[in-house]
This record gives sequence, structure tokens and C-alpha cells, in this order.
Amino acid sequence: MTPVAGRSLLEKLLIENASGTLAGLKAASVFNVRADFRPEIDEEISRLNEVLNPKGVFVCRISENPKYTLILVYRRSLLGKALKNQEARQILKEFGYSECSSEACLQHLSERLTACGSFPHELGIFLGYPAADVREYIKNKGGGCRLCGFWKVYCNEQEALELFRKYRICNRIYRRAMNAGLSLSVLTVTA
Repeated sequence: MTPVAGRSLLEKLLIENASGTLAGLKAASVFNVRADFRPEIDEEISRLNEVLNPKGVFVCRISENPKYTLILVYRRSLLGKALKNQEARQILKEFGYSECSSEACLQHLSERLTACGSFPHELGIFLGYPAADVREYIKNKGGGCRLCGFWKVYCNEQEALELFRKYRICNRIYRRAMNAGLSLSVLTVTA
């Protein structure tokens, strides 16, 4: 991928869009990469995983369409916890997730992303959103939320506001660190 200020485009997008995951604040993050970078993306994902996997972070291509490739960055340990939450399990079961292993759930999510042609509502579970908010989002078809930030909040507004604040601070810190030239390895917290 074309270097951007000494970094590949995927690495720059990773830092800009998944800083909360790199810092250990979030289970997962997703972002799009334009299709014109597709020929180089597998090699770049492999390179990033060599750096990040020892720290408990994994990068994968979760879906693609003619215009974009959707990249998922996740912490295996945090994702496993999010997927084992009882309310989250119930939501996932309603969308055909029969197993609770991270790998099986990620495979089913990939299939759902392809089948839906858009983001299936249960994606919030993978991203570490509170299961109660995901449930209410589905029930209310995205309307009637109490607060809108990194996700639509229906429950526990104060807790969500605090998380939003942490995510914004984390993103600012990571962008500054990236601009200062710190390596991805240094920027990634070990799980």
C-alpha cells in the first residue's frame, strides 16, 4: 500500500479508526479500505498481524464489495467476553449464530455482511456496544435513542458518555503519537 508519512495507508487507517481497540478500550473496530488497494491488502494484513498478534490484536478482511473492503480489528480476549455475555448470546442466536466461539461468530458475521449488503444490527455486539443498546436499536429500528455518539444509546447514558469521552481522548493521543512517528508496536497495548 502507498506509504503515508512513512506508514502504509492501512496502518494509518488502523490508527485513526481502531485506536480504542489498539489501546484495549474496545473489543473491535471496523473501517473501510477502497477497492483500489485490494491487490496489496492481504500482504499488508499479514504484515500487521505479525506485529499485532503477539499483543492480542488481530486484523482481518471481514467483507468486501466492488467499492470497499471492510476490515475488522479485534482483541480476541475482549471479543470472546463480549460474545459470551448472556444478552448478547440471545441476540446473536436470533440472527442464526449457533456457536459462541469467536472464530465461528466472525465467520457467520462475514456471511451476514455479504448477505445483507449492509451492516447487520448485531455488529454492535462485536464492536463491544452494550447488548441492551443493541437490543433497543433493533427493537426501535434505530429511532428514539437517548443519545447518539459512537453508537445509539438507549440505556446507561452516563456510562456511554464516559466511554465516548475516553474514545475521543484515545483517538487524539494516538493521532499525535502517529504524527510523532511512534511505531504501531509501541502504540498497541499488550493484552
